[in-house]
Amino acid sequence: PDTRALGMAACGGLLTGGWRMGMSEDDVEAVFIEGRELARRSGELATECLLVAVHAAVRGGAGDLQRYVDGSLEAAPLAERSGEPRVVSAAAMVLVYAHYSAGRLNEAWEFVNEFLDHPPEETRPAIEPSGLSAYAWMETVGRSIGSFMGMLDAGRVAQRRGIEIARGLGDLESLSWGCGFASYLAEFSGEVEGCLERCREGFEIAERMADPYSRAYSSGRLGVAHQVRKEWEEAIDCLNSALALARQHRPGVEAEAHWLSYLALAQLSLGRTDAAHEAVRQAVAVAQQRGTRGYEIPSRLAMARVLRQSEGTDANAEINAA
Repeated sequence: PDTRALGMAACGGLLTGGWRMGMSEDDVEAVFIEGRELARRSGELATECLLVAVHAAVRGGAGDLQRYVDGSLEAAPLAERSGEPRVVSAAAMVLVYAHYSAGRLNEAWEFVNEFLDHPPEETRPAIEPSGLSAYAWMETVGRSIGSFMGMLDAGRVAQRRGIEIARGLGDLESLSWGCGFASYLAEFSGEVEGCLERCREGFEIAERMADPYSRAYSSGRLGVAHQVRKEWEEAIDCLNSALALARQHRPGVEAEAHWLSYLALAQLSLGRTDAAHEAVRQAVAVAQQRGTRGYEIPSRLAMARVLRQSEGTDANAEINAA
């Protein structure tokens, strides 16, 4: 049998079944183990690297952040040894997003800059058949990570130049994600104009792609866009939709604490303190359980705000701890 073809089929199976359709954990592991063995038998380093990278992303999307980071670090040297530009690009995306999701922003930002300082000559998709271009993704999502570190100009460049690049390459996934990150730039900068329209475009693209992972994220980011506009009921609807999609399909569940923290604040703004308490306690617990340190920060800040508004000075010790 053509072991290379079988190895690539396994990679496609992980990408489609694990990432987009919520394949069970046991099936994900079985496909990965068999696919990696086939890749090794055929001596296909590039195929093995893609399997490791996609497997890490699938496990990370299901909430196993340590496996996400470890897998991304394992894939990177395999990619370099393969010498194939598209494989190097795919591994770089996984490296960036794994570290971002785990709250290791300095490292994620270094990986983004390292990639963009020496962009690939080939800007077409890094992983077939997804249509995802690593270059477009780094210019949109990658640059946007700077916003979370106070570098708002990086977020503005991602919104202007990155989205233009993604649109020009026909990379709908990067375009959807890039549009959605407008909500965070608006939250951090206070520049709300155009934010809702951009996030709605990202949401509509994800809906057309029918990819549960992108749909969950775009719904959550649309919720944040409504929140910065103080449209609380609309925000709650979108955030609940994001949570339902992630929990049903599993990919995207690593951001559960993220959406719960925003949900808590939206409920709080409507005076629903019991619902706010429930959401924020879930947010902190989930973030700790999964190791999503980047999402634990807003969860703990939300906890402090909920306690301050609902209990005041009686909760001083718990507020300070949060």
